[in-house]
Amino acid sequence: MFLAAAILTEMAGWMTHDLGRDMEASEHFRVAFGLAHATPETSVGANVLAITSHLALQLGDASQALVLAHRGHERMATAEPIPVLTARLHAMECRAQARLGDDMAAQGALEAAQATLEAASTAPSPHWVAPFDQAALASESALALRDLRMLRAATTEAERAVALRGENRARSRAFSQSALAELLVQSGDLEAACATGVQLLTACEPLGSSRVTDHLHGLSRALTPFRNVPQVPDVLEQLAQVNRRRAALLDSFDARPGTGRHQ
Repeated sequence: MFLAAAILTEMAGWMTHDLGRDMEASEHFRVAFGLAHATPETSVGANVLAITSHLALQLGDASQALVLAHRGHERMATAEPIPVLTARLHAMECRAQARLGDDMAAQGALEAAQATLEAASTAPSPHWVAPFDQAALASESALALRDLRMLRAATTEAERAVALRGENRARSRAFSQSALAELLVQSGDLEAACATGVQLLTACEPLGSSRVTDHLHGLSRALTPFRNVPQVPDVLEQLAQVNRRRAALLDSFDARPGTGRHQ
């Protein structure tokens, strides 16, 4: 019963995070971790810690993300091995260390994540463990390498993440496309960045995620300094149109009784 409650509460946390209600998501994950304590499986709590570490990174708190990842590793040290979960914890540690500027620690954690995930193909994961595959690792690697200012390697990982995401993972693919487009802007390849941006706009039309909207705004900000470059103004206009439509839909949703962001 407590395991089911922990899983459902974790799911509620993901859903509210996707709606942009991060403080509410944080509370859901806190409750999920408390419920995990009542289960006999130590790894349930480690799974919640990995997810909470991810949320801390989203909120810009790399130090807290690192603490949570380390706590997850400590719990896994007393649990049955689950390579997928351990790989995710290494990936969160990698991103936190990269954000904090510790290049060697970040590289070490990334290598550990890659090695551990390779072993995961022969070890089935319990149903309560959040999915984490090669595409997810490529996506996290791209963000970490970006923070380490290794743009070429980061771009390669972002391209791999997009290639590995199937059409059935539209939301995750959109995040990877957004990261790739911004990396291409930083690398100075504006033509490729615009092409990726157009693909992203097409892919995100049916997605109601507030996080997707945030990524679209981020790409718009990245491209704005280059508005005098051919192709960029057209993509900026398309981004503006899509963002206006998404804002109108979100306002309509928030206006409904009991559905506002701050309920």
